[in-house]
Amino acid sequence: MPSLTLDLLDIRGDQEQQEPAVLTPETMHSTDRVNLVGVLPLAPGRHRLYWSCGDWPGIIASDAETSNSPEALQTVAAHGLPDTRRAQPSKDLHCWKIAPLLEP
Repeated sequence: MPSLTLDLLDIRGDQEQQEPAVLTPETMHSTDRVNLVGVLPLAPGRHRLYWSCGDWPGIIASDAETSNSPEALQTVAAHGLPDTRRAQPSKDLHCWKIAPLLEP
């Protein structure tokens, strides 16, 4: 089964960067809250964020425009959530669905 190495973000900023984690379609999610589990750079200023939650049968991804700014990416990761009502099936092997980010 394919897997993808993703860098996990420390959105609190009080710890050093974690080692890369491997996210596979079987990645377990056991909590009842939404968790950011990975980030994949797609292009300059554009990233795909991978989210999990115990209520979902798989990972949901959201694409974010970050204008190539680490601060913008941290803000999106800290305050963004996928809009699961608008989620669509995904062709990305590392997520179940893709959803836009909720509007603030």
